[in-house]
Amino acid sequence: MVLLISLTCTLHAQRKSEVSQSPFNAAAYRVGERLTYNVSFSQFVSAAHVELFVAGRGTFFNREGIQLRAHAETTGVINVALFAINDDYTTYVDPATGLPFRAQQRVREANRTSDSASDHNQPAGIAALPSQAGTESFPGTSDLLSALYRVRALPLVDGASYFITVRNAGDEYQAEVRVTGHQVFKTGVGSFSTI
Repeated sequence: MVLLISLTCTLHAQRKSEVSQSPFNAAAYRVGERLTYNVSFSQFVSAAHVELFVAGRGTFFNREGIQLRAHAETTGVINVALFAINDDYTTYVDPATGLPFRAQQRVREANRTSDSASDHNQPAGIAALPSQAGTESFPGTSDLLSALYRVRALPLVDGASYFITVRNAGDEYQAEVRVTGHQVFKTGVGSFSTI
């Protein structure tokens, strides 16, 4: 899951002021959508496989929510010789804000397996906090999975900057997401407009 935080985050101090309306695009949470990544590491072209998906929308733990799931698994030589990972993550988020209210994980690494769950006691409908010109801070704390989807739900216009508090393995980080530009990226399977 370190991959997820390294995709978009830079440590930065969070600044808070008056509450304003949060920009939020609920279309980032399309039930059934799957995002699949092959991860390379050093000289290993295929070191791991990561899949994220929106599993459902409904009532979970007596609260309306969206169920997000992720699976991360090392493959090939990495899995056999270096470090075996086969982890599953489930996070339930508020459909109006993207903030998690429950997170569960099953970690299977090398010779150990652990299950854990945590409740995020965050009220529904929390708005953003403006920080400085062109930036916004989001109250509440996200786990890595909900933070990734929350970033996708933002209006990612050139020059925008967002601050999100992310908790992972008991540590809390202040993450800054900056949009530096848009670009068309050409691959063997086609061209894609990227941010």
